[in-house]
Amino acid sequence: VMLTHRGAVNNLTWRQRRWPLGPDDRVLQNHSFSFDPSLWATFWPLLSGASVIITPPGQKYDAKALVRLLEEEEITVYAAVPSLNSVLMEEPGIERCTRLRYVQSGAEALTGALQRSVFSRVENAELINFYGPTETTVDSTAWVCERTEDPEAAPIGRPVANLTAYILDDNAQPVPPGVAGHICVGGVGLARGYHGRPGLTADRFVPDPFGAPGQRLYRTGDLGRYTADGTIEFLGRADT
Repeated sequence: VMLTHRGAVNNLTWRQRRWPLGPDDRVLQNHSFSFDPSLWATFWPLLSGASVIITPPGQKYDAKALVRLLEEEEITVYAAVPSLNSVLMEEPGIERCTRLRYVQSGAEALTGALQRSVFSRVENAELINFYGPTETTVDSTAWVCERTEDPEAAPIGRPVANLTAYILDDNAQPVPPGVAGHICVGGVGLARGYHGRPGLTADRFVPDPFGAPGQRLYRTGDLGRYTADGTIEFLGRADT
């Protein structure tokens, strides 16, 4: 996937405007450098004057070691998929990670049960649910979870700054709230395409019927629907 410098900078500046970091912040870089989330985990703290703490080899999925690292390194920002986060929340000592400000989630459904667990074990942190294929430069949408007694599964939220997200039917027409459709993403985060695969690029990156000439949409292959207020809920893959 051929991402652009412009798309990466857009994602990083959006994050910094929305969740400002400073010199006292310490971000856990727990991703492979070949995986696109490593972009934000490395460069977001560096452009904001914060520190990057790289997870030692062999500890990326070791819950006990990660909780110890979060506490000892006074981490303020980290990300994990829900399946890993659920294990971390059960690990003794997570309640001592009082410096945590932002817990980021993505790639899997964020259940109400896990939200309750995070909020009860990490009392001062904001929990954020991200959605985004690599082709849209790390993130397409985001949702800040609310501290309620009985939360439902988290939606994927609204588009990143300078991106658009549509729910379209099989004829590329917008669907009304509550109706399932295809999630299509546009804006500055879109990749140039797939290196050496012009046919696949043409199939997945299509002209944007709602934008200016030359603008494109990425067909994610995912299904979603709008809620009444325009928030997007993820419904799964279209090919399953």
